[in-house]
Amino acid sequence: MPTIQDVPLHSVPVVEPEAALDEVIARMQADPLHTVALVGDEQYLGIFNEDALTDSALIPPDADKSLLAVGPYVHPVRVIAHPASDVAEILAAMIRRGLEVAPVVENRTFRGVVTRTDLEKAVG
Repeated sequence: MPTIQDVPLHSVPVVEPEAALDEVIARMQADPLHTVALVGDEQYLGIFNEDALTDSALIPPDADKSLLAVGPYVHPVRVIAHPASDVAEILAAMIRRGLEVAPVVENRTFRGVVTRTDLEKAVG
């Protein structure tokens, strides 16, 4: 059985929780995977992506996003992969939850993300 370490790992922008929301949104939109990882004190905290942006009714529509820190608006990640995780298991969880990317974390350290497309190719 292939494991996550057998599939391509993609880099995405990494920010700290104090980063300005407008800057994080710009980085997310510029990233091919439309994903930004949140890391604080060298530990993985979560993912900010388009789902977090559209799902977050907490962001006031008229707020100056340059004054808001991204930390409180990070989307809770429902699937986190480890390099030794089984590809089929992670893929099934991603499909169930409608996710296109999943973070790869080892000892709370963010390593990158894997895509659903790459996992589908790996299980053939």
